[in-house]
Amino acid sequence: MTNEQEMILRELLWLRHGHSIGELYGDDGEMQCHNCMLDFKRDSVERIKERFDQIAFDRMCQAILEQKGELCLNNSNQLDSQKQV
Repeated sequence: MTNEQEMILRELLWLRHGHSIGELYGDDGEMQCHNCMLDFKRDSVERIKERFDQIAFDRMCQAILEQKGELCLNNSNQLDSQKQV
């Protein structure tokens, strides 16, 4: 892969990795995301992959916690309704 091809792929990742355009910084050829704290121009491919993996893991953990919270709320509501009977 040529350096030019790598920069094209980095730009595509930067623009389409899922964060809004307002969180991206691109003045003077920069390719940074303030939300995920990545510099798509300078960070290694390994660093970008590790950060994407960490973000995915964090989102999964958050979804599990939210689901458990909903389960707790549902169980609590069921207990409350049983007490009223």
